[in-house]
Amino acid sequence: MGNDSLGIITKAELDVAITTAKSYPRDLQRFLQKTIQDATVTQEIAEKCIYSLPRQGKTLEGPSVHLARICCANFQNLKVAVRVISNDGKSIVAQGVCIDMENNYTASVEVKRSILDRNGNTYSIDMQTVTANAACAIAFRNVVFQVIPSAYISPILDAIKNSAKGSTNDLETRRKNCLQWYANNGIDDRRVCDLVGVIEVSQIGLEELFQLKNMQEGLKSGEITIQSLLADNEGEIGNVENAENAKNAYENDGGSGTKPMDATKPNKADNPKG
Repeated sequence: MGNDSLGIITKAELDVAITTAKSYPRDLQRFLQKTIQDATVTQEIAEKCIYSLPRQGKTLEGPSVHLARICCANFQNLKVAVRVISNDGKSIVAQGVCIDMENNYTASVEVKRSILDRNGNTYSIDMQTVTANAACAIAFRNVVFQVIPSAYISPILDAIKNSAKGSTNDLETRRKNCLQWYANNGIDDRRVCDLVGVIEVSQIGLEELFQLKNMQEGLKSGEITIQSLLADNEGEIGNVENAENAKNAYENDGGSGTKPMDATKPNKADNPKG
């Protein structure tokens, strides 16, 4: 198939998408209601929709990749694509593009992630793939929320927070499970308490647990790393490598039997293979 034929097909597909979008315009009230409904079906789903990152004594919160996917589906008439556009052996650059077919608006973002360990060695192919996936996920989130106005996201986040915090009935069990997850990923109870500004584990209440769960989901999706998570409290954590942390977070959560990493010791990324 020649370039001319491919161009004609692509133009025809866009024309059909635009015509469909104009024929079936989005209902913003339905978007808000449906997104809140989808994001709060269960407490576990709600927890996945927000990520948190402690910085300078405050906790920064934002909509996660999971929420971006829900919003994208319910906002309708959007086309989103992500891809890796560069890998120079030192960093990976992912690009996200979102087209609002109804309003004829296009946004594009780029996300850059390092693929070097603390010794300046390039990650293995496996770790580069993990890093690329994380960069693409972040690019997807960022570009979607460039197109969907933040004014629509704020009430959604408020509803999600109320659902995710839950009640005190099962607080002790949820706290224990959360602390175990962090321990499996090399973050002991003292560090966890530092993350949410408390002195001891017993002071971790609903609000603190909510923040910890959001940080956990950010780590699992690759939106944040253990290195960046601990940096505000302990300075540079040189022995914790971004890609390895993301991989371990996924595998430990999935019960694959991967050996838990220790944030105080070098990990496999220090001696890349392949």
